[in-house]
Amino acid sequence: MRKINLFFVFISSILFGQNKWKDSIVYSRYPDGQQAYIGGNIKLYKDIHELIEKKKLNPCDNKKELYIAEVVVYPDKTVKLLKKSNIESAHRNRCAFELSQTVLEDLQGWIPAELNGRKVPVIQKIIMFPDSLFENYKEGYDPMNYYDRIAEFPGGNAVFKEQFSQKVSINGFKFDRFGRVYLKFKVDKHGKATDFIVNPTSGNIGFDKMVINAAKSIKGTWRPATIHGVNVESKLEIPLTINEQ
Repeated sequence: MRKINLFFVFISSILFGQNKWKDSIVYSRYPDGQQAYIGGNIKLYKDIHELIEKKKLNPCDNKKELYIAEVVVYPDKTVKLLKKSNIESAHRNRCAFELSQTVLEDLQGWIPAELNGRKVPVIQKIIMFPDSLFENYKEGYDPMNYYDRIAEFPGGNAVFKEQFSQKVSINGFKFDRFGRVYLKFKVDKHGKATDFIVNPTSGNIGFDKMVINAAKSIKGTWRPATIHGVNVESKLEIPLTINEQ
């Protein structure tokens, strides 16, 4: 009998363009194992800090502003800020948004994404918390180290695991391949779970739909993840291993 083993890993991670690329598909995220900036997040935020000093920019009055900017990184290493990706947050965090406008497109360390040996446009999200980028900047700063908490289901993530396990069954499904697949979804800043996908696919459309519907059917408002004390959208992954036995 084939069986499925469920291993739950909650990863917070903390979801177009120039005329030259206007007909290109813009991918929503970098492929696994690829990074968006030379030297990673630490070098990215160091370069942002140095550019702030070079431009002699003024810090934000509201020290709690946090804006998650989205840029498209193009194959020629240029970037374009998506100004309409989160209008509500841009209005509420105007200074952080304007800082994103001022510095992100001037950075020189962007790395294009590659898919099947070809460079492609891709969206990259950057957490902009100005209070840590001006006089309070510290060497080695990376906002991913300032998660106060990950997204949490009511009663704990183990409760979500138990309810999900009860709703997922392999009975009646046939598979041409075995191994690990992932249910991926987001928890937005209001605690709503959205954008469920199975990636990579199991190869069985019916099974993938069953997995997604099982997760969607679980009721409850999540407690959102926070960075620097501010609610943020985060991504979660649930690995599922399909064994042949």
